Amino acid sequence: MNQKISLRSLLFVATAIVAVTTGQVSAETKIIRFDVAEDTTRFAFDKEQFVFEEGPGKADNLPAYGNQFVTQGYIYPPGTITASTGVFENGEPEFPDLVIGEWTCRGVFIGDGAKTVSGPIVFTTVGSSS
Repeated sequence: MNQKISLRSLLFVATAIVAVTTGQVSAETKIIRFDVAEDTTRFAFDKEQFVFEEGPGKADNLPAYGNQFVTQGYIYPPGTITASTGVFENGEPEFPDLVIGEWTCRGVFIGDGAKTVSGPIVFTTVGSSS
């Protein structure tokens, strides 16, 4: 149970702003805005490798530096997510009629892994589908 709560604290709902350009940045640069809601039931990392150990012989199973992960979620129109997370606890989208795509994020924990309190925590690559 504590592991689930700790992992959930690592995960977040982000509003992404992406600049899309054709060639050079110019007056024609367009800003695309959307909300991304992470489905915490889809967050996975290697629990056999690179985890913190708390106390003699005990592992808290939080990812440490170098641990790879993958997670997924939903893409919504901008402003959809306000006071909620955009995803129910069972992984279903909170606003299914508004989902415009799915989001996938792969990465590696850096810094002090899941125990990072400031600065970068992960290095990631992101993809989406609609």
